[in-house]
Amino acid sequence: MKTQEQAVAEDALILQRIQSNAGSERGMSSTNLPTTSIDLNDILSNDATVNASRQASVFPTTPDNFSQSVPQEAPGKVWPTGVYQYVKARTKVLFDASLSFKSRLRSMPVFGYGIGWLNAFLHLPLTRYRHTVAIDVLRQQNALLREQLYALNQRVSQVEPCFNAVNNRLNIILSRLERQEAVRASVRLHQFDNLDVGNRLMRIEQLEIARKIKQFTQLIKSNQADQLSDDLVFAQILRRLEAIEKSVNGATGSGVGVEADQQTVHCDDVVDLEKFYLDFEAQFRGSTAEIKQRQQVYLSYFDKILAQPIEQRKMFVDIGCGRGEWLELLSEQGVPAIGIDSNAKMVDACLQNGYAAKVADGIEFLKRQEKSSLSGVSGFHIIEHLPFEKLIALFDAAYAALSEDGILIFETPNPENLIIGACNFYYDPTHLKPIVPDVAQFIAKQRGFRHVEIKRLHPFPDDYQMSGDTQLAQTLNKFLFSAQDYAVIARK
Repeated sequence: MKTQEQAVAEDALILQRIQSNAGSERGMSSTNLPTTSIDLNDILSNDATVNASRQASVFPTTPDNFSQSVPQEAPGKVWPTGVYQYVKARTKVLFDASLSFKSRLRSMPVFGYGIGWLNAFLHLPLTRYRHTVAIDVLRQQNALLREQLYALNQRVSQVEPCFNAVNNRLNIILSRLERQEAVRASVRLHQFDNLDVGNRLMRIEQLEIARKIKQFTQLIKSNQADQLSDDLVFAQILRRLEAIEKSVNGATGSGVGVEADQQTVHCDDVVDLEKFYLDFEAQFRGSTAEIKQRQQVYLSYFDKILAQPIEQRKMFVDIGCGRGEWLELLSEQGVPAIGIDSNAKMVDACLQNGYAAKVADGIEFLKRQEKSSLSGVSGFHIIEHLPFEKLIALFDAAYAALSEDGILIFETPNPENLIIGACNFYYDPTHLKPIVPDVAQFIAKQRGFRHVEIKRLHPFPDDYQMSGDTQLAQTLNKFLFSAQDYAVIARK
């Protein structure tokens, strides 16, 4: 229940609102909304026009009491539930000296409700008047808000072209920036790519130079060892010549002359076998490209070597390197290699192509290498040139020089093919005798190698084969047109 002071304050507040709303209605009737349009070029080019348009008010004036809320009645006292508690609370209020007499009467059960209804009925005109005024204030506020929203929409519609133009300009600028950034990024990426390619090429060149230095260092060391060996041989020859000279001095002059004439050897009688064998290989062995293509089959056994870093790969020795086809393949794979051949013409051909090679005896060269210092030893069509004792010595020298898990590859004609064993084997007059594959495999195992494999290679073309599935055709194809060569492949 409101006190007398609260009712008087509410009446004064309502009267103040009515007066202020009447004044705002007069002000709004005299205010006209601007109808001038905004020039887009002027807004974009002249900042002063923009500032002036901001200062000009396009909204109706807002009353001072617009933000004030309509007075609400304070919530009444909450009475307890239950009949006994309710009656007890009401009775207690009757004797509360802090309340007015009117309030204590209204707190009486039943009788207080009657007094409250009577008081409300007597104040009904005033209450109705207050609600009417409050509703009128709400309507005026609603009308004012509508006018402000309309003015705001007008303003937005006028400024919208400006925003669209600015947005378009920003989109154009952003697209230009994106294109410029893309061009700059492309240029930087191209520069980085060029730098990366240059670094890679430099790295490849460094590795290639290091590989060749390693190969030629090995070659120099070998030449130094050969020089020491040649010095010893030369000293022995000098001692023998001195002994012969002493024995000759004791003989008669006529006898010496006859013996010297009989033992004289003229240089014109020496046959150039090195040039002969170089031309012989060109005629009967095949072209360099063909031999290189055939030897690519062995690269599948180099997985462990190629998995190592290039700078950590050990030397590979090719005995009887010939024209250097296998050295070229190893160089392409990044495997440091050196070729050994007794034919100086063959060694010169390898050196001219940039591959390390030297004239030496293959077995003696392997014996001079450090133990377990080589990654592999190979020999293509050499073991058929060796006597049996030399053949065993070659296997032993290779085993001693190879590192753990080092690879051994010896390729030779296959006598299982009767055409090869009975005819083609003897094309080369320096061949001694063919070696049966099972014998070569046995020698490798017996000399200590493990994982020994026989790989049969290079069968005759299909047009040589006999057609048909008969037993005779199969037998003839097996013994006449099967693999022409085989390789014994082993690991230490």
